Amino acid sequence: MQPKLDEFAATAELLSEDDFDRRFGELRAELDGISTRLHGYENLSWWRGRDNDFPSFFRDIRTVETNREFVESKVLQWLPRKAEVGRILAIAREMHRRAGGDDAQPIRIVDVGGANGALGKLIVDMAGKNGIDVEYTVVDPDNQIVSQAEEAYGDEMSFLVRSAGEFAEEVNAGDTEAAERMARRRALIEFDQRRFFDLGGVVDLLQDRLRNGEEVEGSVLDDFRLAWKEDFQPVPEGFLGPEGNETLKDWVGGSKRNDCLDLLVRWFDRQQQEVARLTEAVEESLAGTPPKFDLVINSWMPHNLDFTADLRAMNGAAILYATALDGSSGIQSSDQDYVMHDREPEAVGEEYSYAPGRNYRMHSGWVGPTPRRTVGIKPFSNGMVLEMKRTYFSPPSPDDFSVADLDLGREYPWNGGSGELTAIPDPVPLREQQDDYGNYRSDLGEQAKSLEKSLDARFR
Repeated sequence: MQPKLDEFAATAELLSEDDFDRRFGELRAELDGISTRLHGYENLSWWRGRDNDFPSFFRDIRTVETNREFVESKVLQWLPRKAEVGRILAIAREMHRRAGGDDAQPIRIVDVGGANGALGKLIVDMAGKNGIDVEYTVVDPDNQIVSQAEEAYGDEMSFLVRSAGEFAEEVNAGDTEAAERMARRRALIEFDQRRFFDLGGVVDLLQDRLRNGEEVEGSVLDDFRLAWKEDFQPVPEGFLGPEGNETLKDWVGGSKRNDCLDLLVRWFDRQQQEVARLTEAVEESLAGTPPKFDLVINSWMPHNLDFTADLRAMNGAAILYATALDGSSGIQSSDQDYVMHDREPEAVGEEYSYAPGRNYRMHSGWVGPTPRRTVGIKPFSNGMVLEMKRTYFSPPSPDDFSVADLDLGREYPWNGGSGELTAIPDPVPLREQQDDYGNYRSDLGEQAKSLEKSLDARFR
């Protein structure tokens, strides 16, 4: 490894920006792989800091040949089996039928967060093998990875560099009412979030100065009180009177500090309610409109980011989420004991992720057999959650989304290629969902434990 690093350091200034990024990504991946084999994922910086450190390089899924290589390369945030990919295709096909589509029309799938196109490649390949016409679009804000994926798979699917919110507004541009409400919602979120961060920064500054015994200029206190008066009603009693500056010092740094912080929380909650009303108005506009897509897939929602409302606004006949049962995707509630990475929504406009909203109902889902013991690491995401637009919902049945008529071919190489994981039912059984995501996730967690035991027995 050292000669490769020395060569890279010696030639770095001569490389183009694209070649530098590509070579740097390759070396980083190789170093991560070495560290993983020595220490396991617990010691990798990208695992410890995955709140804001996501894969920054492209890996062609056609070159992945083993289970360990699949996980180490981070080619996907969950480890699919052939039957699971078949099930996703079957879901899209069934929703196409329920939404009134016929065989002459392509099945429309959009994959939000699928930057490297890996899942799209698997689905498109299976569709082609079975003579099913699929129009597959990948939407992701990561320009570098999207560009590399488009170069590899651009003949088979479309790629767009967009955030979820930008794409949702784009697909609804022709619906005047929905588009206007979405624009108002975005503007309110951006404005309120700036105000909230600005106010929080000023509060922190004042607290630091007051705690250190420094005098705060009267002009600063006057400006701060004016901001409260104009933007952050209600104003505390005595805040603006003749003794207002002393009262303010008491609120911000003294005995009433908790009351001051509570006032911030109350203001935040009020703005959240206004955003929620606009979210409801957007969904009301879309309730009776034909779906834009047969299936919206969220193949990954990074931890501490939430764009569930934007996914609903894309108006798919159904939404399929790939979620992490340990809580390390989206913003998940702390209701379940095994959720390790929970937090409350902290930014204006955020909500707990994977909520169905007014237009969708939770339908079913499954747990994929992520083989922890065989590779000695934690799983990525192995919980699949399916929500359907209410117009097309029907109670789940054991025969839903059957893959019996699909030619699946041999298992993927990272799953053994010739039936290595046959201890797991093929495909993994669907589970009917509960009334809310938190309860359902608990059920999936129990199923995941059962699958792990099967894998342990198989590979012990």
